[in-house]
Amino acid sequence: MRKIVILAILPLMFVSCGHNVERKAFERYMAMFPESSLQDVYKWSFQDVFGPAHLVADTASSAAYIRSELAMYRPNPATPDYDYTGPDGRFVRVNLSVVADGRVSTELLVDALVRSSRQKPAMTVAEWREQWSRYVEILQTVEPRPLNFEADEKNIDSLLSMGQYVVHHSAHFNETYSYFYRIITREIFEQEILPLIN
Repeated sequence: MRKIVILAILPLMFVSCGHNVERKAFERYMAMFPESSLQDVYKWSFQDVFGPAHLVADTASSAAYIRSELAMYRPNPATPDYDYTGPDGRFVRVNLSVVADGRVSTELLVDALVRSSRQKPAMTVAEWREQWSRYVEILQTVEPRPLNFEADEKNIDSLLSMGQYVVHHSAHFNETYSYFYRIITREIFEQEILPLIN
């Protein structure tokens, strides 16, 4: 009987541990970007699963787009040089500040982006919808709570019900942070870009 009870409790312990790790990741994110709406947290989370694949057309257009953003770039001390995406940290958002100040070349960032875009998604859109539903439960208890919670939750659910997953940052996030970045796999970032930033 005791073995049965232990076996029944073990999966609950793993779920609880997973929730704690995810909760801490969301708390770190909200501490870094406290003006984020639920839409912005969602974007950061889906980037962890799907990476930059939906953004990359080809090397030439990616380089041209980065150069156009660099022309608009203005330093913002409220944004970090980089931050890891989502609770699993599969990807890293690399701030264009590291290109603007000459630590990383445009060519290296574009090459890293293109290679990162080849990474397969961690799950299907249907699986992601279930994952996001779990995340919403956790986020309801995170302080500070993401802005515009209820309205964003409905909009995101509607999007996912149509089999789509891509959203943009909220206008408030863009105005507050002016965070221009590119998404790179964790492995490429840590091996090739991080040593140049530090």
